[in-house]
Amino acid sequence: MANVVLVFDWDTYWAVEYTSGPNQDLYYVDQIHQCYRYFYARNIVIEMVALVC
Repeated sequence: MANVVLVFDWDTYWAVEYTSGPNQDLYYVDQIHQCYRYFYARNIVIEMVALVC
């Protein structure tokens, strides 16, 4: 059983990756990896799910 669930939201992905504005240095997948690494380094069980609408 996971202690943490990371949600990959496609709408957020598209909004961050493919819009103009002040998000030039922000990449959604990199942020997900950063969160995953944080919990993994602390031996916290993680589950990843994708929102499908």
